[in-house]
Amino acid sequence: MKEVVILFCLIVVLTIVSFYFFLWVEDERLPLLDPPVGFVGVPEPTDSPDILNTLSGPRLEELAEQAWGDRTLDPDRSLAVRLFSMAFAKGALKRSGYRLGVAYYRGLGTPKDFKKAHDFLSLPILRRHRYARYHLGLLLADPTNPDRDVEGAKAALREAEAMGLKEATEALKTLR
Repeated sequence: MKEVVILFCLIVVLTIVSFYFFLWVEDERLPLLDPPVGFVGVPEPTDSPDILNTLSGPRLEELAEQAWGDRTLDPDRSLAVRLFSMAFAKGALKRSGYRLGVAYYRGLGTPKDFKKAHDFLSLPILRRHRYARYHLGLLLADPTNPDRDVEGAKAALREAEAMGLKEATEALKTLR
């Protein structure tokens, strides 16, 4: 009789734990398994499905990073740009600002916009981000940029080089 009671209690506990685990997994995975339809361009945070508006900035950044790296989920990176924009609006500035700057500079998931790229890559929070300084240098040196600034490009690339980024050293050689 004692074994039957213990077995019954064990089954009840496992059922409850499984149920809560299932709910947690469903809640955490829902945006990845069922990405919203029609994600194009850079959004306003309010025009997104309600489930995404409930997520925190860091969680949106995680989802955006997954979309950024997964070409099957987001071939043109428009979903990633949208999620990074939402994360940025919720205060997740560092990684989102960097990725949005690169997206605008290269035209990934959004039309090229040198001004917006410059604004994102120049954020004070990114001053010590070597890749942000590197991409800012490339942006400023880009011959198609109407606001081209070779001296500013050299300064940004030197900062990235001082932070140990070898790509910055190579880019500087082309500007000398």
